[in-house]
Amino acid sequence: MKHELRIMNKLKLKELKIKNLKFKIGLVLLLTFLDVANYPDPFLPQRIQVLDSENSTGNLILSPQQKKDLTLEVQIPNNEPKGDYYLSLVFSSGAQNLNNRSSSQATISIASNILLSIGPVGKTQGQIADFSTPFFVTKGPVPFTVRVKNTSDHYITPKGSIVVANMFGQTIGKVNLLPVNILANTVRRIPDSIQSNPTTAVWPEKFLVGPYTATLTLALSDSGPLFTRQIVFFAFPLEYLIAILLIIGLIIFIAIRVNRSRKIL
Repeated sequence: MKHELRIMNKLKLKELKIKNLKFKIGLVLLLTFLDVANYPDPFLPQRIQVLDSENSTGNLILSPQQKKDLTLEVQIPNNEPKGDYYLSLVFSSGAQNLNNRSSSQATISIASNILLSIGPVGKTQGQIADFSTPFFVTKGPVPFTVRVKNTSDHYITPKGSIVVANMFGQTIGKVNLLPVNILANTVRRIPDSIQSNPTTAVWPEKFLVGPYTATLTLALSDSGPLFTRQIVFFAFPLEYLIAILLIIGLIIFIAIRVNRSRKIL
């Protein structure tokens, strides 16, 4: 589950819900942060805490079917620099039955990813770092590599699609891209909305013959900028290629035998 907070120099609270389905368990709460050294304010993580009934907590005990509503509290001073912060709230347990009915060494862990953005949003900037696919394929599905670079001072969520046309210019396929968050000054791969592959956008068409044109259209935000990129690839079934090569080889062999027979005569 993912939560996004966009705040402007003020205290912001975010509700989190957790439910225990079976055994009575104890949970340890852990806040982890990505790339703290490069944060605009490396001390901000120290001012984030989880509240249970207005009390700061790092541990929970849940009975079977019990639910807990927690609050994520972020303390932000007036002079806080703007920037993005990516963190995960991890609920972890040793899966030990507190009723002493059984014991197990298995662990239970669930996480809630949180994207925290502080300050006014500046101009959205970025570029398509890579749009590519193998030039020659023998069959589908066809994978497209889409990498986007965010040069803004805030995270972006690009939206876009890939349209595939045949040699006659007819649109025969479309791949919708998954809207993903790209942190400031980072590059990220974008998969398709179905996420058949976590690192590429996949066109699922299987039977392909001839040249194709793929056009990527990508908007970095609802207000732009809008980018387009176009590539060409060629497809031909391996079975057809082998059959053609065999036929050509057979024709050459017959032609050589016929020429030899004529020379003997």
